[in-house]
Amino acid sequence: MPDSTSDWLRELLASAHVGTWDWFVATDTVQWSDDVDRFFGMPRGTFSGTYQAYLDLVHDEDRPRLQRNVDALLTERYFSAQLAAIAAGLRAQAARTAGEHDHAAARMLQEGVIARVDRLQASTALRDAQRQASAAQSDAELAAVALARTVGAGQPVRPSTPLFVLTQPVEPLAHFFDLAMAHHPGLAKVAAKRTQAEQLHAAQQGLRGPQVLALASSQLRDRPNWAAGVAVSWTLWSSIDRDQLSRATLKDIEQADLTDAQARSDIQLLVERQWRAVDNARRQFMAFDAHLAEGDELLRLRRAGLREGTSTALALIDAETRQAQRRTERAQIAYQYTQALAGLLHASGQPRDITRYLARPDAVFIKPTDAPAP
Repeated sequence: MPDSTSDWLRELLASAHVGTWDWFVATDTVQWSDDVDRFFGMPRGTFSGTYQAYLDLVHDEDRPRLQRNVDALLTERYFSAQLAAIAAGLRAQAARTAGEHDHAAARMLQEGVIARVDRLQASTALRDAQRQASAAQSDAELAAVALARTVGAGQPVRPSTPLFVLTQPVEPLAHFFDLAMAHHPGLAKVAAKRTQAEQLHAAQQGLRGPQVLALASSQLRDRPNWAAGVAVSWTLWSSIDRDQLSRATLKDIEQADLTDAQARSDIQLLVERQWRAVDNARRQFMAFDAHLAEGDELLRLRRAGLREGTSTALALIDAETRQAQRRTERAQIAYQYTQALAGLLHASGQPRDITRYLARPDAVFIKPTDAPAP
């Protein structure tokens, strides 16, 4: 029997022919269980322990898909952590403001300015704001933990690249079509299969013609002499149906062409879907400015009304809560934009180009430190 839980787990994985591995992105190191060496046909302990070394062991056809999935996961976890941090900051600000109004309501009740029901409403609004702030903070901490575990960090990771939206449209759809057709790794894989099919067909066709072999020999010692000849071989009959082989190789070429056409269609559909998602998120983000302006004006009127006695603390808290919700929704749209742009760049074979868009002068950044003015 195993002496410990780790021994038991090791035996269980070995019997199931399953291994485990961890990738620590920060240090670019990979650690895996002993059996994984055997799965890859390597002597135990010979793995160098880097992510690139692991990629080199993955089949050529699977490597681009694996890399895309890894990049997509990192992008999703990274910007999800940003969005959660922004939402937590806005909710915390709303809770602080609700606390200030609750304190003011308590003082106004003592002075006889407001009724007890208004005081109770302010306290209820404060508790609701605190509950929402606590939930948002918990979500932010969970998102940070998920990101840290994804990159293999031993402590929470603070993302430095903010959510952003470009106020101007990205390049036309045709631009990304051209990039995808030139750089998408899936098309390169299909092209390689077609080349292989063409080579097999050419080799098979070569066997149908005569085979010519030139021979030559010489002897320089004693009495020099020379001999040369030509051998010709032409198979007139064979048990192998060469016509059937030829049709099979042509079928492979035809299938590669059909696969290429389908792949191009699928990639174009993916590119267009992501491109439209980017443009739709940009339009929503730009239209949201009017909602924020209306909310700011309502806040101004509520604050003035509270000072003049024509409004209540509850009405002001409600207006501030709604404005925090609007800012959170705006950050959500920025998250959708950033995710869609990352997906568009992945689909067009340019995943690293996101830094170029971040540097554009029309980029509007949404950071966790952003908060509405009191």
